[in-house]
Amino acid sequence: MNHFHTRRSFPKWLINLMIFVIIVTLFSYGTARLRDRSHTRQKETLECALTRDITDYYASYGRYPENLDTIRTVYGLSYDEKTFFIDYRITGANMRPTVVVLERSAES
Repeated sequence: MNHFHTRRSFPKWLINLMIFVIIVTLFSYGTARLRDRSHTRQKETLECALTRDITDYYASYGRYPENLDTIRTVYGLSYDEKTFFIDYRITGANMRPTVVVLERSAES
């Protein structure tokens, strides 16, 4: 008869399961961070392209583009309309338009 109490250890499958859950959690977190950085970079690139195209249009034609479709036609601007919304507002005849790039929510 064994009078010493043996210490019970975790079953190997439970340890493997915990390691798997930790790896999946870290992978999901990393993927979400990369996606957020990618969207931020895409938004910055779109804002720079709009600024450049508006400035170039003004330099070429002596006036600002009347709407976003003009920039699309003349400069071939393209972007993911499911991801971004561009608010393009004319404030006056010879005033630079107000342009705001907004990221759409995932539920839209």
